[in-house]
Amino acid sequence: MTAAVPVIVIALTLAVGWWKNVDMSSCFADGVKKALGVLMAIFPNILIMLTAVSVFRAVGGMAIMSGILSPLLGLFGLPPETAQIIFLRPFSGRELLHWAARLWRSQALTARWAKLLP
Repeated sequence: MTAAVPVIVIALTLAVGWWKNVDMSSCFADGVKKALGVLMAIFPNILIMLTAVSVFRAVGGMAIMSGILSPLLGLFGLPPETAQIIFLRPFSGRELLHWAARLWRSQALTARWAKLLP
């Protein structure tokens, strides 16, 4: 059923374009030009963010940060391992889920604290 949704959307778009007598290929080309402009505008920022996160992980920044924040998290009753999740949540949902799965397998993350995840 979910595979049919893109097919239906594309078919409806083409049908409306045909009905209104619009040149769909030129509209598509204009959309691609605009999208590439946006991509070129945000690509340097994405590259810098990915590089910074990779360097942070490579030098052991996660372990250092977790050690620094664990007393503060203990005041709230949170396990120290959740510092990594709290730090990663605003930046990368995929990386957050990776760390959460890792903590879940090591049984450091319980169902009570898993509710903090998106």
